[in-house]
Amino acid sequence: MPGSLAVLLVVFLSFLKLASGQTVLDAITGLWRGNQGSVQRGAVNLARLSARPAQYNFTLPQCKTTNVLLNNGGFPRDWARLQPQEQVLHPINLVMMQLAYAVYQPPDALTGCLQAMGIVPNSIKVVEANVPEYDTVRTAYVMMAANQRIFVLIRGSVVTRDALTRDVTINMACRHVQPPENTFGTPGSDIRLHRGFYRAWQVLEPGVTAAVQAYLKQVPSGEVYVVGHSLGAAVASIAALRLNAVLGAAQGSRGTVAGVWLIASPRPGNAAFSQAYNSILMSRTLRMSNNQDFASRMPYPVQDCNIDNIAAGPAALFNLNSLFASTARFEFAHVGRAVLMCPDPRTGLTDFRMFPRGSEVVDCTATADEVDASGATHQLGSYFDAWRRGYAASRGSNLATDPRVQSVLCNACAQRAETVLEQLAVPARPGGPVTCGADASCSVQRAFAAATALGNELVSPFGRGGSSCVGFVCA
Repeated sequence: MPGSLAVLLVVFLSFLKLASGQTVLDAITGLWRGNQGSVQRGAVNLARLSARPAQYNFTLPQCKTTNVLLNNGGFPRDWARLQPQEQVLHPINLVMMQLAYAVYQPPDALTGCLQAMGIVPNSIKVVEANVPEYDTVRTAYVMMAANQRIFVLIRGSVVTRDALTRDVTINMACRHVQPPENTFGTPGSDIRLHRGFYRAWQVLEPGVTAAVQAYLKQVPSGEVYVVGHSLGAAVASIAALRLNAVLGAAQGSRGTVAGVWLIASPRPGNAAFSQAYNSILMSRTLRMSNNQDFASRMPYPVQDCNIDNIAAGPAALFNLNSLFASTARFEFAHVGRAVLMCPDPRTGLTDFRMFPRGSEVVDCTATADEVDASGATHQLGSYFDAWRRGYAASRGSNLATDPRVQSVLCNACAQRAETVLEQLAVPARPGGPVTCGADASCSVQRAFAAATALGNELVSPFGRGGSSCVGFVCA
């Protein structure tokens, strides 16, 4: 790593005193080979955003019972049988983003939100386990929607002063590790996994599996769904294939994983893992990548990784000899059916580029896109916004009255009265500057404003009071 880039690392860390956005440091670790100009612009963007004193106060409707996670609320009864385009354009994707957000919150913070969707309030089980060699605590929630579905939510990176270097090092621990041969029910496969991601799942597996199996005893016909964002998405892919093998062996055709949502996922393992995963879970998985998101690029398809354990603690992050001197080259691949969300500068909307058989494509242009080093396009808010723009482009609707949207844009599900600094400090959220679609009057601006987080180069955060619609964005 060039010395000047190391200096920029220090510059970035200094901004954390002003705004410690989720995976801001991950943006750096994802740029193992990235260009310094992108990193520098990311630092400038953070400084500009952190200087804004604006505060937004939102009046939101109370969350009404929608039961969107139940059959009678519009949940797709057989997700795997939907055509790729049907999966990409299904409004349930917005609810899955909300679930990916929920696991970053204390379990009681969004009880009203989740209960309105159909989650049984006292069913939320928290699984926490320490990865000792990285001194980081990994978290998953297991919860049940009435007597129909079981959801496993895997938390991604959390950047706080305490967890900062620990979450960075587990992301960077990319050397291959080989699980026991029949771990995933695919004997003969030469599966190799990112060590950090696999260790995160290994410590979570006993608690998660026990919770899922306990619910399946209550509801033998229950379906299992796995959701994750960022680091949590990479771990979720490993969890999904492992749970499918364990539950399938224990319960036959019942209890296997019925759906997987991977949002902003890094590459979890080698081509053999990708092939094993796709042979079983391809049609049940939707992996979503946003324009310029750093996470979907890491690790690179061919990546130099430290072959020794990286000690936890602040010294490890700045000891470049420790991080990069003793390295070997490893290969990585994405998993699952994929959609890449690319901005259309002509309309302000999103072009969905679908890959029904999976893909390694992460760039919207013919040449390599510049990575967004500010981390804005990695936020769940940016994914929420990009997906709605894509739906508006494909179907001509902003879904303002859809129960899936209303179940997210309501009082118990949104964070309100936040400064830009506070927004940056939120790990992930169903926000972002949300599109008006074809509604030129922005008559539903307050509802859209409920999901506002921080903008990126293509969009601007909402202001208070009246507004006009410019390029399908209330600004």
